[in-house]
Amino acid sequence: MSNSDPNQPSMGRPASEQVFCPNCNGGNPPGNTNCMWCGKPLNATSVSATASDSAAAAGTYTPPPTTMPQSQEVQPPPQAYQAQPTPGYTAQTQVTQSEQPAYSVTPPYPQPTSVVTAPPAKSGSGRRILLIVGGVLLGLLLLCGILFGSLFAGVIGLTQPAADAGEKFMAALRDGNYDAAYALCTPSLQEEVGDAATLKDALSSKQPTKWTFTSRNIQNDLATLQGTTTYTGNETGEVEMELRKVGNDWKVSFINLK
Repeated sequence: MSNSDPNQPSMGRPASEQVFCPNCNGGNPPGNTNCMWCGKPLNATSVSATASDSAAAAGTYTPPPTTMPQSQEVQPPPQAYQAQPTPGYTAQTQVTQSEQPAYSVTPPYPQPTSVVTAPPAKSGSGRRILLIVGGVLLGLLLLCGILFGSLFAGVIGLTQPAADAGEKFMAALRDGNYDAAYALCTPSLQEEVGDAATLKDALSSKQPTKWTFTSRNIQNDLATLQGTTTYTGNETGEVEMELRKVGNDWKVSFINLK
């Protein structure tokens, strides 16, 4: 490694005559207040040995070093540092490059990497979300049920008077009361049939014993009833009936027993 490396500076001096920077471990001449390598202040406790101490230990005298100004900016490392003797003094010894001590710097330990771990999901929040979603769905189902029930009740309410007239007509046929059945017909159907006796001749072969209207439909003054029926002799069949509103009453305008 070259002498310009701040972590292993030879400086042309032994280690005992250099001041090591606590920040970059660079060697500096004694008396420097700022590191010539990184510009950081030099702590007095970082000095390995002063020049006079080194000279006393070696039995020689080393001239005092020059001091770099504190405002000196960080300069790039020179190719090699050569100690310049102070005028009036003669260096007692000369340190050759082969005698320069080697320096080694242990690299700093790597900083631990911060690991950010997402906090665990709270089970209570998930349960709360499920409860909210379930409540919303239940509310929608209840609202749909209420709307459907209201619509169904409205349809039943509108078709109920026509259905009651159809029930009376079927009951008159069951009981064989064709005069009552004839009276429940519209004037146009009565004119077409003629009288109750003719109505009996047309429908007596299909005398119902029980029936059920499975379909109701009403549009303006026309109502349609459809369902199943059982005739005398346990014969099953179907019934289809139309009713029209005459005044305030519903009258049978068409009947088909099959």
